[in-house]
Amino acid sequence: VEVEEDLGVIRIPSSSVSFLTAHKEYSTGEGVLERLAAALVAIAEKNECEKSIDNIVIECHADTDGDPDYNEELSSMRALCIWRTLNKKSGDRLERYKNGTGLGLFSHAGFGCRVPMPLRLWEDKDSKEYKERCRRIDIRFNCTPLLGEETE
Repeated sequence: VEVEEDLGVIRIPSSSVSFLTAHKEYSTGEGVLERLAAALVAIAEKNECEKSIDNIVIECHADTDGDPDYNEELSSMRALCIWRTLNKKSGDRLERYKNGTGLGLFSHAGFGCRVPMPLRLWEDKDSKEYKERCRRIDIRFNCTPLLGEETE
C-alpha cells in the first residue's frame, strides 16, 4: 500500500488486491482490506469531531487493454465490491458516517483507463509493469481547506 500525502490518496496496487472473477469477489488482499477498514473507521470517527473531510472516494482503475467502456463498467463494479467489503469488515459502520453537510462520507467510482498513472522515464505505455501500475484501487480524501490556509 502506498500513500501520496500531497494528493490525499492511499493507493492499493493490483498486486495487493486482485479479483478472482470480473468483479464479484477478490482472490487476494483479505488482510489489506481488513486493516484498511479499521483505518477508515478511525479516520471517520476523528472526522466526526473535526468535519475536515468532505468525502472519501473508493476509486478503481484499469489499464488500457480491452474495450474502454467495458473497463469503466468493470472498474465501477469493482469499486462497489471494495466498498461493500470495507463496510462489511467495519461491521457496517462506514455507511453511517456523514460529512459536515450531512451527506454520506464515503462514495465509490470506477474510472476504467481514463486516469492512468504517469509514465516513469524508463517505462513504456504498453509494458506489463506499467499496465499493472495502472490497475489499482485509490482511496481519495477530499478535504475542505482550513480558513486562512494558503491554497494553490
